[in-house]
Amino acid sequence: MLHLNINKKYQQFHLNCQVSFEPSIIGVWGPSGSGKTTLLNCISGIETPDNGSIIIDNHILFSSENNTNIPPEKRRIGYVFQEPLLFPHLNVIQNIKYAQNLAPINYEDEISYCISKFGIEHLLKNKVGTLSGGEQKRVAIIRAIATSPKLLLLDEPLNGIDTNSKNQILTYLKSIWTDLNIPILYVSHNKDEILTMTQYTLPIIDGIGQELVASSQVINQSLLTAYTKNSQQILPVNSLQGEIKTNVNPDLTIISINNLQMAIPKLNASLKKQIRIFIPPNQILVTLSQPKQINTKNIYQGKIIKIDLSKNNATIFVDIGIKLQITVLKEFLEESKVSINQLLYVIVPPSAIIVS
Repeated sequence: MLHLNINKKYQQFHLNCQVSFEPSIIGVWGPSGSGKTTLLNCISGIETPDNGSIIIDNHILFSSENNTNIPPEKRRIGYVFQEPLLFPHLNVIQNIKYAQNLAPINYEDEISYCISKFGIEHLLKNKVGTLSGGEQKRVAIIRAIATSPKLLLLDEPLNGIDTNSKNQILTYLKSIWTDLNIPILYVSHNKDEILTMTQYTLPIIDGIGQELVASSQVINQSLLTAYTKNSQQILPVNSLQGEIKTNVNPDLTIISINNLQMAIPKLNASLKKQIRIFIPPNQILVTLSQPKQINTKNIYQGKIIKIDLSKNNATIFVDIGIKLQITVLKEFLEESKVSINQLLYVIVPPSAIIVS
């Protein structure tokens, strides 16, 4: 069992996480700046909570009440950062052996298993500077496992690598839990990674994480929650009902909303299924000229039907076949001199669309 009761305050940020769960692969998901990395740093011992406790399998790693704070190197926690951080002067096997020497138990069989499972036998004598991004990630993960951890922390471990390598590594990572029985906390912005790796996820919004939920639930709702919570008020949001039109693209699903087609993040759902989507107004882009050098879906021409001004920003209502409200800076209105009935182009990034 992993028990977390972590309070960590900075000048403009407060992490408050109180949760307990059985060992498994648990996702940690939330907007940038929500406290995900701070949480992992506190668990690993890189940062010290102001108060609270961290307990793994009845072993107290940190307790403000008992004045206990086990040093990072004695916590038996493996940590894979967003960057591999391999030792450049050592080759692959030397990087792994360095970590193995820190293990308090004989972990030779498990390391051999990982080297074979991750398919790096042919790379063991290579300098790490000669490896591809995906190969470096594999070595970094194996090096973390070589310390014989009781918990593995993965902070956006697959950023910046190609889809094929990513899918392979995700399969290997799941075997770390099933075959080696090492529990994992998996941080990612990528919803497909979270859904592939985990059944339950800890959502962290504005530094608050207190309850595990089904991963499919948090992926659909946490962006919308963060959007409304950050503003400290109930904000308007574009809520639209659509029907799945095509589902052949490996990354996107095409839906139809009043005969307007829109690409959304990939769904495993049948054709003609009715779904609801949410699009935060501040995630939609507008431009006066037709975009020609932008590689994205969902570019529409529309007409301004209403303009609302506030203190700092403005909201424009645009008809693209469906009506959207879009948050823009006042400077945009002043510089572009847009007006009611003016035509402009609207870009709705698929990544900004929240599927209910």
